Amino acid sequence: MAAWALVSRLPRLLDVHARRGVPESISKASVSSLGGVLSTHRQVTGRAGAGLFPLWGPPLRFRSADVQIGRHSFTRAQLALGDGPAGYGLMIHVPPIGPLDATASEESISAAERYFAQWYPEEPVTVFSCTSWLLDPQLAEYLHPESNILRFQRRFTLLPELPPDDPHEGDREMMRLGLQVTPPERSLEAEDLARVPQHTTLQRAFVAHLRSGRHWAKRTGVRLPAAP
Repeated sequence: MAAWALVSRLPRLLDVHARRGVPESISKASVSSLGGVLSTHRQVTGRAGAGLFPLWGPPLRFRSADVQIGRHSFTRAQLALGDGPAGYGLMIHVPPIGPLDATASEESISAAERYFAQWYPEEPVTVFSCTSWLLDPQLAEYLHPESNILRFQRRFTLLPELPPDDPHEGDREMMRLGLQVTPPERSLEAEDLARVPQHTTLQRAFVAHLRSGRHWAKRTGVRLPAAP
């Protein structure tokens, strides 16, 4: 049912994109993510549809709040302080659609900065933010300094860590998005780690880190737009 509800909004979305000047190629790339969600839903639940686990990307995209531009997707956000709105930003997401090529990543962010200034001139972007397992500084203990992940980290200023209520939250996030292995809802145990292939540096780092008694974390980083 959720998938049909999203698809029913497609004419409205395309109308909004056309009026804002969003190219058809970007509209197609943005809505095509629903196919991946449907495939993952079947893989995880064994049932067709998209209603048995929470969605964040497709609902935002089908109401024009999120757009796929090259390697990244970007969600429009209003910044707020205690006394009210304080500007606008773009949240950067890194969908698991292939390698995090450093050049493709930077081109995506630069294009978003140009495009959103054209599409939403009434929402001048003052900051980019990203919350992801990719920004966990502990990865530097295992990866080559010039790896794409660490090069991506260096594009952001890391905000202070806020310990999660569930210390295994970052572990499951990295297992699901970084390693493409379905995590359990509970804490990871020895048999879960045994399921993780050990072919890549990231896979080996994930397992070794947890076996040492530590946890992975989702971290938030920010970066300013390029100077005009």
